[in-house]
Amino acid sequence: MMKRVLSVILSLTLLAAGLCACTPGEKPTDTTAEDTAAGTVTAPSAETPTDASTEAPTEEPTEAPTEEVTRDPAEVEAEKQAAMKEIYDSTPMNQLPIGGWSTPASALRDGYTGTEGSYDAVWRLLADAGLNYMITLEEWSSGSWPLESLSSARKAGMKLWYNCAGMAADYNAEKLRALLDSPDADALGAIYVKDEPSFDQIGETAELMTAARRELGDTSLPVLANLLPTYANSSWVGGNYRKYVSTYLETAKPDILMFDYYPYPKSGDSLPNLAANLAIVGEEAKAAGVPFYAYVQTSADTAYREPTVEELSLNTHLALAMGAKGIAYFLVCEHYEGWEYSSMITAKGEKTPLFDTVQTVNGRLNAMKGVYLDYDCKGVIICNYRDMSNALSKARCTSELESYRYLSAAETNQRDKFAIGCFENAAGEVGYYIVNLNYKGAGTIHLTFDGEMDYRIWSGEGLTDMGTAETLKLKPEAGEGVFLQVSPAEKNP
Repeated sequence: MMKRVLSVILSLTLLAAGLCACTPGEKPTDTTAEDTAAGTVTAPSAETPTDASTEAPTEEPTEAPTEEVTRDPAEVEAEKQAAMKEIYDSTPMNQLPIGGWSTPASALRDGYTGTEGSYDAVWRLLADAGLNYMITLEEWSSGSWPLESLSSARKAGMKLWYNCAGMAADYNAEKLRALLDSPDADALGAIYVKDEPSFDQIGETAELMTAARRELGDTSLPVLANLLPTYANSSWVGGNYRKYVSTYLETAKPDILMFDYYPYPKSGDSLPNLAANLAIVGEEAKAAGVPFYAYVQTSADTAYREPTVEELSLNTHLALAMGAKGIAYFLVCEHYEGWEYSSMITAKGEKTPLFDTVQTVNGRLNAMKGVYLDYDCKGVIICNYRDMSNALSKARCTSELESYRYLSAAETNQRDKFAIGCFENAAGEVGYYIVNLNYKGAGTIHLTFDGEMDYRIWSGEGLTDMGTAETLKLKPEAGEGVFLQVSPAEKNP
């Protein structure tokens, strides 16, 4: 498969003991030993006075001339690829939480189809698409459906997030006790008490969370709600979106801050405002000390279009580059035939073209092995996208940066636009999540560091490059993102 993201190295040093990185398509630079003259030590000349008592000098053996060493470029490249494969294979999978709203249609349950295992089969499709958790929809309305969904989730190797749908605490308590007492309880992933509470409903939502935690006891499951986006009616968010988010965090104290924003209307996009929403949520989540998750638009309806692979990829990578620790697709399964939303699995249990789109994006996300999840986002650099910078400024976001740590410059041409998430882990190691903000074509960005850096590039094809450089040229495909790990190059003595 052609590599979707291959960096063209502008300056490379040796990888190890004569190993250099060669970019396909470019003529490799020969690596030669430093020229040295033959080292011969001779006796002193006649003009040189000597002590009579001194023994005649012994002539040291003449060293053989040092010959230049040129390595076979194919051998060098083969060694580099082998080293990258070893690193990739030994890197543990840090699984990105990838979920979806909502569980398969109830019409597919065994009791309705008359076919044993029919519901389990649809859940296996979800797992095949790369999803690892699902949020319930109407399970709250039945005594058996929550347990059936939990069982199917476990068999598919997935987690079930039980959606209380804003029901009364006593009603929720009965459902939660049944789920916790189930032999499939290990598959319960979170309690989702309410979807899109308004500002006036924050107090009620907090009470539902307190009641849910009481039922959970010592079970350490996250409890959360999902918030409205910035484009919600102003009265719903109390007239101030940031205050809406901070009040929810202070009052309800969720374990995960989650929100939804859908950037692809029937024409155009609202990516600058999406970035501002991500920044507000990220800043408030960081202040509260909780991770945040972002919904990603998959569906079309009367107002929105179904995204392409490139558009879906951009939506996910931008969220991750701005600090999201998990994503959820809206929506995944058709609730009933003729529902207003498009889906990746129909109410009949059939895959649609959207299934392949989601599966493709998830496959590329998982190829990165979640290496960025151990890092925290410290801010974002916006390159050549004035509307996005203006949206962040208007929202009074503090997370837009001019530079960060080792990165001294990032340059693009007039057409290309990029976002660079700036990351650091607990050990002080630095990474940059670089996203091509153009979903219609590849983009090129030149990065300059304040010295030579050892680097690794993780993309939708895995670990695609590594080496040492002071400058890099990256060319991600449309809507793609890469995670660049860097550290000051180790100098040989």
